[in-house]
Amino acid sequence: IHLKDSGELMRAAASRAGELAVFYVDNHMRPYTGLQRLLRGWRMQEKSTLPGTTDLHVHDVDGRPLYRVATQMHDSLSRLLRPIGLVLRMALGADQRILLAFDRAASYPEVMRELRDSSFEFVAYERKPYPPLPAGDFQGSFVLDGERIRYCESRKNLGDGRGRVRRIALRVPGGHQVNLLANSTASARELATIMAGRWNQENAFHHAVQ
Repeated sequence: IHLKDSGELMRAAASRAGELAVFYVDNHMRPYTGLQRLLRGWRMQEKSTLPGTTDLHVHDVDGRPLYRVATQMHDSLSRLLRPIGLVLRMALGADQRILLAFDRAASYPEVMRELRDSSFEFVAYERKPYPPLPAGDFQGSFVLDGERIRYCESRKNLGDGRGRVRRIALRVPGGHQVNLLANSTASARELATIMAGRWNQENAFHHAVQ
């Protein structure tokens, strides 16, 4: 029943999205306060480990919940990201372009190689450390949420023969640099907008808790 309903929600989201269907994927630990013994997992809000279950969530670009995977083994986002992508592929078919957006928790070279080789598009924050670039390197620009964002683009070598992905360095007002890694033909502005939209998913988590 869960998979059937989720499949219908995924297809509805893809229909709204058009050519490129974007999905946010993130994990949250759900604490347990009963008497049974459960494995402990890391809960960011308390900055500690607690007994409970780790849920991996899939939302559309507007923050609508589509699919949830519960794991009492507290499997990581990096381990389950490709399997979740395969569920989306089963629901949407081979011809639908699927882009997965996620945070640094799964921003590892092997994960990105697996997604790319499985014909998924993705965008994620690059894990630090990465080299700060001089201001003069940021030749491109676009407006996002009323602010002028400057950017430059290069290629990031994933190492160990895994190939390369796009690296988009963003310079936000105040001079702070944020790097994105991506496998997609979408523009730098589109990818930055997608990552900025992850707050829709965070809002969905907040409303679910309420």
